Amino acid sequence: MYLRSHDGSAIFFRCIGNGFPILFLHGNNLSSDYFQNQLELAKQYKLIFIDSRAQGKSDLVTSSISFEKLTEDVNQVLEHLSINSCLIVGHSDGANLAISFCQKYPNKVKGLILNSGNVTFNGLRILSRIGILIELFFLRLLSKRSLYFKSKLLVAKLMKEEIKLDKERLRMLTFPTWVVVGSCDIIKLSHSEEICLLFPNSRLIKIKSQGHNVAKEEPLTFNKLIVDMMDLIQRRNQS
Repeated sequence: MYLRSHDGSAIFFRCIGNGFPILFLHGNNLSSDYFQNQLELAKQYKLIFIDSRAQGKSDLVTSSISFEKLTEDVNQVLEHLSINSCLIVGHSDGANLAISFCQKYPNKVKGLILNSGNVTFNGLRILSRIGILIELFFLRLLSKRSLYFKSKLLVAKLMKEEIKLDKERLRMLTFPTWVVVGSCDIIKLSHSEEICLLFPNSRLIKIKSQGHNVAKEEPLTFNKLIVDMMDLIQRRNQS
């Protein structure tokens, strides 16, 4: 399904299953297809997948993209679906978007699973930073010839954008937050630890022998984390 965003862009989303809602937010220049291995969770929960602006099946763009714009897109989808609160599972830039969203709409969040996010560019290991700079260089060249690559460039620039953190506000959030990182991740472990410290009710989960794509490469482990988080949320709701 498509929803027209606040500025007219068409945002693709899909919703499957029934039960407590779980919102999945994918990484940079990917799509909600990244979470194919999580579809089985629809047997227990309502799953919401969004193709972020200019990515996947959503419209290409020619103007700048920011996490603030993406936050409003997410909120519009949730309002369209009449979802008042949910668990958010974010991967990479999707984890960054989840942080941005929970700062502005904390009452709509019951829990966060932040997988391999980075709130600063320096949170990435050096080789990854170099790779991104090379990617941006070539996208700039290609963007002069193609709307497709111009849109790709605008999205890729988000990888260098720092999240505007309201640390005082984050310290007031009481919902459970799990920061998940692979032991071989492109994200520095120390950076994941710093993200964990932003939230008062947080837990750092390090996945052995895994890199940046735990949800795809270790789905049994990742899906169990989601189920465990849902159990925790439901216990909190009953208390």
